Amino acid sequence: MADLVWSRLGDVSNYIEPFAGSVAVLLRRPADHTGKVETISDTNHFVTNFWRAVLHDPAGVAKHADWPVSEADLHARHRWLMQSHTSADFRERMTHDPLAYDARIAGWWVWGQCCWIGGGWCSGNPLAASPDCQGRPSFKSEGVNHTLSNRRPITVLGNSSYGPGVHGQAKRFRLASFNGPGTGVCMPSQLPDLAGDSGAVGRGVLSCGRPQLGDVFDIGRGVLGNKHAGTCEQRRAWLTDWMHRLSDRLRLVRTCYGDWSRVCGSRTTTTRIGLTGVFLDPPYAKSIDRMHAWLKHLQGEGDPPSDDKGNQQRHGDLYANDKSQDVDHLVARVLHWCIEQGQDKQMRIALCGYAGEHDILEQHGWTVEAWKAHGGYANRNAENTNKDRERIWFSPACIQPETEITLFEMAG
Repeated sequence: MADLVWSRLGDVSNYIEPFAGSVAVLLRRPADHTGKVETISDTNHFVTNFWRAVLHDPAGVAKHADWPVSEADLHARHRWLMQSHTSADFRERMTHDPLAYDARIAGWWVWGQCCWIGGGWCSGNPLAASPDCQGRPSFKSEGVNHTLSNRRPITVLGNSSYGPGVHGQAKRFRLASFNGPGTGVCMPSQLPDLAGDSGAVGRGVLSCGRPQLGDVFDIGRGVLGNKHAGTCEQRRAWLTDWMHRLSDRLRLVRTCYGDWSRVCGSRTTTTRIGLTGVFLDPPYAKSIDRMHAWLKHLQGEGDPPSDDKGNQQRHGDLYANDKSQDVDHLVARVLHWCIEQGQDKQMRIALCGYAGEHDILEQHGWTVEAWKAHGGYANRNAENTNKDRERIWFSPACIQPETEITLFEMAG
């Protein structure tokens, strides 16, 4: 749907992609565009690190992404990326150093993305990444009150009760944030139990990941693809060239790490630069009614919805880093911003969601287009109907699609 988005945004002077992910829309921008400023951002430190590392050390990323499919290595690297001392230090560097990046972490992470089937790869709370690890949270905060805040509790690791170690205490510890000061990182003293038979949130993540063994289209996906590169030397050259081309494309792109509103929350980063295009692809609401209740609260029309723990823990831990850990609240914030900014003639906004999520925008002059998702993991489930629910809402300032003149209109 990237081509559809660009047909409506046009050649804007300033482009912002606050939920960057794979930056697929940015990378499909027409080559003849002359826009002068482009900004991407994400709250997932693995995503941000990958794009920073590709920009600064493309050959290093290619080197560490160049590895065959191996289930043992897949699980070992997953544990290392989520639970090692090195990865814990890396998360803290990403939080405090705006230039921090690690080519090995970037290469291993993207290799795992291409191997892993389903959700759970390097996502969610590091403490919940392994079902059987013993350890304790790291209290590297400036104050106890910050670390023992009222944020989401650590997932119980020992068993269905508090479990051994610190989990046997009378109180459960809570983390300040996923990847900020005070983040708890579990250091395993033994190999995790891959059975993962507990129903606790985040448990059994490793048992859910199966390696990608190719399909009818190619030998694999992403860095595992290109069946024509038959030797190790050819594959390394192909990957290195790929990463260098990405680096060239990103050379003038600003890469930010943090909450989505930081890059589109003021005129300084938006319309003061010129005609601005914003592509918003937030996680979709778990409860549309609850999200709309949050919207009314943000508009000053009522109390916030009741605390719903089922919505605080996002599906699959795919987006576990926003401030409130409440997906419905996050989507409501995005929708509220769209309502406020949508009337600005210097702002062209595209907002993704499922059918029914953002219909309120149509009352403000927005248009909506349906599109059907193709490819990806969803195609493995014949009963998956979400691909038919995809919608994109476009603000009034967006370019209107060309329509054919009917015979009746010509006669008139």
